[in-house]
Amino acid sequence: MTSEGWHRCDLDTHVRYQAIPTDHGPQLPGVRLYMGQVRNPRPSPPTRAEDFKCGDTVAYLFELANKQVTFRIYMTAAPTSAPAGLPIGPVGPIDAAIICVADWRLARPYPDPCINGLHPHQIIASHFDDFLLLSGQKRAVIPMPISTALCGTSKR
Repeated sequence: MTSEGWHRCDLDTHVRYQAIPTDHGPQLPGVRLYMGQVRNPRPSPPTRAEDFKCGDTVAYLFELANKQVTFRIYMTAAPTSAPAGLPIGPVGPIDAAIICVADWRLARPYPDPCINGLHPHQIIASHFDDFLLLSGQKRAVIPMPISTALCGTSKR
């Protein structure tokens, strides 16, 4: 790790990243469920909801660079309470921010402080948890304008 909080990728010296500690937004109004960490390996799959734990929540900033161009991608997998989850120190322009949209209405004012703190050129609304996906089902990727994703209005 460098003094600015950057780590180098062992596979490619042109890739570095920051793992940024953050928090997890609430899953229910005013309630953050299943906080904490699993301390010991489980001998069997969880059978109760409280057996699942959020664990550490981390946002990432990836920087891909060569002699001609530098491209920065920010990603968070849970609604955050900025400034928690924002990059450490000055990092330069953010080209793309992949922000979690699950439960964003419960984590207000998210995503505004995150977007305003990053000033990304592009925003990709995402939620990739699939722990309820039944085995064998296909995942769906549905492109839509951010206003549709956040406001819930669709003309489909």
